[in-house]
Amino acid sequence: MILLLFLFDPSQLINTDTTNRQLAPAVSVYENYVHIFWEDERDPTCDFDIYCRTSTDGGQHFIDEVIVNFVHENNQRNPETVTYNGMLYVVFEDYRSYYDISFAKSTDHGKSFLPSIIVNDTTKYSQRDPSIAVDNDGDIFVVWYDGYRDKDIYLSRSTDGGDSFLPSVLVNSLHTDSLAQWQPDIGVDPDGRVFVAFTDSATNSIYLVRSTDHGQSFDHIVKVNSFSDSLRGFPDLTVDNSGYLFVVWEDRRTGDYDVYLARSTDHGTSFETEILVNDVTSRHQRKPRLAVLGSDLYCIWEDYRSNNYDVYIAKSTDHGVSFFNSVRVNDHTQKSQRYPAVAAGSQLHIAWEDYRNTSADIYATRGVVGVGEEEGKALTRPILVTPNRNLRFKGDVYDITGRRIRGVASTGIYFLKSQEAKIKIIVIR
Repeated sequence: MILLLFLFDPSQLINTDTTNRQLAPAVSVYENYVHIFWEDERDPTCDFDIYCRTSTDGGQHFIDEVIVNFVHENNQRNPETVTYNGMLYVVFEDYRSYYDISFAKSTDHGKSFLPSIIVNDTTKYSQRDPSIAVDNDGDIFVVWYDGYRDKDIYLSRSTDGGDSFLPSVLVNSLHTDSLAQWQPDIGVDPDGRVFVAFTDSATNSIYLVRSTDHGQSFDHIVKVNSFSDSLRGFPDLTVDNSGYLFVVWEDRRTGDYDVYLARSTDHGTSFETEILVNDVTSRHQRKPRLAVLGSDLYCIWEDYRSNNYDVYIAKSTDHGVSFFNSVRVNDHTQKSQRYPAVAAGSQLHIAWEDYRNTSADIYATRGVVGVGEEEGKALTRPILVTPNRNLRFKGDVYDITGRRIRGVASTGIYFLKSQEAKIKIIVIR
């Protein structure tokens, strides 16, 4: 029997203010540093600011909470973040006169941020939906949707660690029309190829463009989805350690939204036929995000299967050919959890908007999805105990879903895990 162990910590509240809205989380990881960003409504003199809170012990505890933006006028929203050799970078929408794309960096692991600079070189109307990536040489790439210049996607690159940005480049030069190309997401592979996935509103299709000259121009475009007659959007892309490129998106071809993924094994030249990621197709599965941990691919999304939105995760151990059944991430199910974000270090770090309290907050958890072997090989034989028996066991305790809990207090099936063994516990009266 294959056993999935969902080894995640209980979720924890990230923001310290709980009287106003905290939305749109973003996560980045470097060694033991875990950084969670969000847009925050607590300041009564303006609208939203960008906040960051940092953990120095791999996500067990979060300490420093700082404001990222130095200008506190109107809205600063929708952060996206990445780390490189300990440098922490963040981009966000910045509404001073119009929406612009601002970039800020921290050189002290999130304790403070240098004054932000504007990335876009056209500052009229709206520049929205930023995404950021860094290549192995430390070059920083930022893409966004430009509502002024024909509703297209633009990219700017920094070669000096974010001190300045070069003039912007039209990303979708091989595919332009009068309607919007938007919702961009950017990624870079180990060989320096730059990829941008985006939604074309004219055809409701997901496209991918590729640059082989460090983002100076884009010389290849391919449509990712093979099925055309439906609404789709919110693409996310990543590259795994084998060089495979993955694009995931939400897709309404069956009436409800589902999560689909397509894989490219030739560096974005072509894509294999997409597969359905979510195993439960009732109601909506939306806003997917990808992460690679070791040789495994993970996909998370918000899922409406239980009449509230929850965050679900699915794991692939065969480079995106197939996925195991999905498992719920959040441990509170009475209210909705939405807009998840994920980053991978030694384990996965997931954050989301959480509506369990009077206003939206940011909650997060950390862990992995382990795949066990046949029972009797990876696990010892089951032990039958009563709830009040002293187990005399030093290790972690998990419930039947594999979620880490504080202890055994009622009847049911549990797992105990130490460095020496994994023990299945059947608790009886």
